[in-house]
Parts: sequence; structure tokens; C-alpha cells
Amino acid sequence: MKEPAEFIDSYWLNASLFALYDKNLGIATTHLLQALQITKGTLPATTQDDWWRYAAVTVRLGYGQAILDALQEHGYDLLLRPYYVAIQSLLVKDSNAFLDSIAVEIREVAADLAERIRRYM
Repeated sequence: MKEPAEFIDSYWLNASLFALYDKNLGIATTHLLQALQITKGTLPATTQDDWWRYAAVTVRLGYGQAILDALQEHGYDLLLRPYYVAIQSLLVKDSNAFLDSIAVEIREVAADLAERIRRYM
């Protein structure tokens, strides 16, 4: 399959999701890291909705913690802190209590992202 010239991070996110549907976490993680390398640790405005959907699907499939582990292993837990915290908040019983324990400058953005991600769940 040929990679598209634009929105290439979305291509790799979708490839990662297909691997997760096949229960292949190793390949899924590789594809996620390819998407992150392309974006240089940012979430482009043109594909942010794909990142929200990616998080929602990974959580729904039961791979939320595995994806967080991969992000942390490669330093993206710091580079993409609000996104990381938003996903974390979706994995705990009391999302609001968890978010209240996070620094306010991260909390507000993470809460907004968590709500955006929830719309895809």
C-alpha cells in the first residue's frame, strides 16, 4: 500500500488501529511511533481528530494502557503531556478525581482533550 503524501500521520494511525484489530500490539506500536516521528511530537491541527479517534478506539479495544506505556517508553508522555493525561483519565474509575490531581496548566487542556476523545467512544 502506498503512503499518501498528505496526512501521513493519519495513515500510520490507521495502520496501527488495523494491527490492534488483528491483536498485534508490536506492529501497532511501530506504526504509532512512525506517526509520532512524522509529527515531531506535536498533534497537527489537520489531523487532530484522527488522534482523538485513535485514543478512543485504543481504549475501547483494551489497549489504552499499552499505548500509554509505548508513549512513555519513547518520551511522548512528556512531549504530549495533555494527550497522555487525557488517555490516562479515560482508564481510571473517577476521571474527575484523577484530573484534579494533575497540575492545573495540564489539567484544563487534558480535560478538554478527554472530552473530545469521549465523543468517539
